[in-house]
Amino acid sequence: MAVKAALRNHATHILQWLNYIPQTNEIRRYAVLVATALIIERRLNLPLIVSELGASAGLNLLFDRFALSSFGFTYQPHKAKLTLTPDWRGPAPPPSRDKIAGHSGSKQDILGISMWPSTQSLGNIFPPNATNGRQAPETAGHQASSATPMAHFSMEADRQSLGAALCFNLWPGEQVIELGQADFHKRWITWVGNRSFKGLS
Repeated sequence: MAVKAALRNHATHILQWLNYIPQTNEIRRYAVLVATALIIERRLNLPLIVSELGASAGLNLLFDRFALSSFGFTYQPHKAKLTLTPDWRGPAPPPSRDKIAGHSGSKQDILGISMWPSTQSLGNIFPPNATNGRQAPETAGHQASSATPMAHFSMEADRQSLGAALCFNLWPGEQVIELGQADFHKRWITWVGNRSFKGLS
C-alpha cells in the first residue's frame, strides 16, 4: 500500500528521474578498475588521483579498497575488506603499489573514470566550462603533458563479443590502449592490458 501511494503521490518526480541514464555501483566491476590502475601506476611510476563523472553514490571511487584474486595471482591492498574473484582469462596484471593519492566525484549524466598523476591539480584538470560528461575528459586531456599525463578509462558495449570492451585513452597524444573484454558484471575478464604502449616505460 505504501509503495502504491508513493508512486501515485510522487508520479511527476519519479517520471522525471526515469529520464536519467542509469548509474550503477556494482562492486564486481571494480576488478577491471583495480587492474587498470595497476597498469597505469606501474607505467607512470606516480601515485594517481581518481575522478569519476556520474559518481552516483561514489562507490566506484573506492576500488582500491578491494583485493583481486584469480588463477595464479592475488593483489591485496592493506585496506581490502573484500576480495573480487572473477574468471580471469589472460596474464595477471603486473605487481604494483596501486597508490591512490586522491579521489573526486561529480554528478554528471555520463559515466567515466579518469586517472592522472598527483602532480596535476584537480582545479586545472576539470576547468569550470567543461560541464559535458564527454567533453570534460577531452578538455582535461588536452591540458596533459609528458610530465602530467592523464588516462580516461571506459567500459563500453562491444558488438564483437558478449561483453564490454575495456580501454583507456592516454594523453598527451590521445592514444587508445586496449585492455580486453569483460562480462558486464565482471564474472569473466579477458585481459590483454599488459602489452607495452608508446611513450611510457
